[in-house]
Amino acid sequence: MLHPTKPEFYLKEANIYQLNLSGPRLLNSSIQITLFSKNPNQRLGVFYDQLQAYASYKGQQITLDSSLPPFYQGHEETNVITASLIGSEVPVSPSFGYEVIRDQTAGTLAVSLKLNGRLRWKVGTWVSGRYRLNISCVIIMDFPKVVSGPLSLKKGTKCSTSV
Repeated sequence: MLHPTKPEFYLKEANIYQLNLSGPRLLNSSIQITLFSKNPNQRLGVFYDQLQAYASYKGQQITLDSSLPPFYQGHEETNVITASLIGSEVPVSPSFGYEVIRDQTAGTLAVSLKLNGRLRWKVGTWVSGRYRLNISCVIIMDFPKVVSGPLSLKKGTKCSTSV
């Protein structure tokens, strides 16, 4: 019987280059992320399909879905995944600006990174059906009173993964 261990994801780096309102309820955002994906299985490979990534803030999606290319991950292999998450005039709630200012005053900004897609397991020449994959990472970074460059994640975090 097949009992694979789910893949592990670690957020290595995140940089927020843009996070500003272009109108009372429209947001422009630009976030660059780097993740490590590890297949802990000794005898199973993993195919990743239809991966979509986006960022959210306080439950509101702040970037559009970004498609990531499909890839195969061999036994006990680690891969690097990078993505640019962009939002242009994304509708947000009227309280969005207030929430950001409140976080800036507190000195910390928390953004969620979500990846959704499908995976297939591979053993020898046999390939399984597709399983839903959901990955959730929390990006917590210092938020200075005066922003003079990109906001950057200084320490990586482990992400939660469900299959």
